[in-house]
Amino acid sequence: MINEDRLHREKQEKLNELETAVYVHRDGLAGPLSLFASENEKQKLIKVLEEVENWVYEHQQDPQLTKAAIAAQLQQLAAAAQPLQHRQQQQQRRLAAADKLRATIQECRHTATAAAPEFAHIEQQVLQQLLQAAEADEAWLNRVMQEAAAQPPTENPTVLAETIEQRNSDLFALLNKICSTPKPKPCCCCCCCCCCCAAAVLLLLLLLCCCCCCCCAAAAAAVLLVLLLLCCCCCCAAAAAAAVLLLRCCGLLLAAVSCCWLLLVAAWCC
Repeated sequence: MINEDRLHREKQEKLNELETAVYVHRDGLAGPLSLFASENEKQKLIKVLEEVENWVYEHQQDPQLTKAAIAAQLQQLAAAAQPLQHRQQQQQRRLAAADKLRATIQECRHTATAAAPEFAHIEQQVLQQLLQAAEADEAWLNRVMQEAAAQPPTENPTVLAETIEQRNSDLFALLNKICSTPKPKPCCCCCCCCCCCAAAVLLLLLLLCCCCCCCCAAAAAAVLLVLLLLCCCCCCAAAAAAAVLLLRCCGLLLAAVSCCWLLLVAAWCC
């Protein structure tokens, strides 16, 4: 008895679902959905709605009614309304997809032409390729949207919304890839050049100190320390400290030779 009651309740729920579907499709056919239906499709759907509605009334109290039979009626009704609903949904999705693609195109154009500092490290050729891709998608979008606008709504669309969405996805992926290009790391050659310049200045200062007084030597040592701290990286800083110690503990000429050697080692390490 419990199983019979449960089965009867489930069949009534399916019948109510079918009856509701009839009302929904009938209201849709009297409203915006009618714009997407040809006259033959309207008549066919009206006929199916009447047949399904009569079938529901005839089988409400039928003890032999099965859920499979109700599902078959639902499928028949859905098949008759599907072409109309598909066109309506495609129009709505197509407009939304076109707006998103236009926004992505504008973002690509801005990235390629604005000369923003955050994109200064990206090659101009790459930015030009991004701009060309955006302009190609823009021309394609304008063409297909004009074709869609000229096409009667009762015909199946020649360009699906999924196609526009895929175009937008591909263009956005290209934009994201280019914008994510990492900035190049500083070249170690620059550090080596700085070290060489520091060595040259060091030699000049030490030669000056040899010809002048000890005050000049002290000044040379101070300038040497500043130069080494500015021009050297982590490993060069150790060389700078060693150079200062040599200046304080050893003779001026010996310190000059030692500093030059330390700078060369530091430049090689960079």
